Amino acid sequence: MFSKFFFAVAFFSVITLSHSHPHLFIKSGIEFVENETSVTGIRVQWSWDSYWSADVIAGCDTDRNGVLSDKEVKAVFTDFFDGIKEFNYFMELHVNGKKTPIKSITNFHAQIESDKTVTYFFTIPFTTGNIPLNTLKVGFNDDTIYVAFDKNLKVSNGTLYGFSDMTIGTFGYYGFSASFNINKM
Repeated sequence: MFSKFFFAVAFFSVITLSHSHPHLFIKSGIEFVENETSVTGIRVQWSWDSYWSADVIAGCDTDRNGVLSDKEVKAVFTDFFDGIKEFNYFMELHVNGKKTPIKSITNFHAQIESDKTVTYFFTIPFTTGNIPLNTLKVGFNDDTIYVAFDKNLKVSNGTLYGFSDMTIGTFGYYGFSASFNINKM
């Protein structure tokens, strides 16, 4: 009796674990959106793996020319991006040490790269008004553990503001967070 029970527990544990891993992978980048007095948001770049990219291209590049038209980009947004809104776009923001809700995404764009992968670009405006930004923490994570984020975040300085003292930490199972100071250049 014990051996059957042990076998059943072991079997279901292996089955559960074999399905509890990411299937899609993202390389992330951010750059500052700024005005003369503060950083007003971040522009996010997600470079998808070849598997997700193939699905996006097959579903949205309807004329099969390897370039996403405005109409095709809208289809990418609707069919392959907007659904993660309920998961806070797989992100968490802390501005000046305070958790900041992601209320909207603007300027969404998608493009097919020369290696046939797809990159998304979108802006997250901060809701802090014109308060100077001193610290920023950005977390990337999919709580469903379906998507994993590469921890090699590419951060681009703006023309007026730059970053320093970046630290990378764990955030969720297959995510990460990046914290840094913001400095006027």
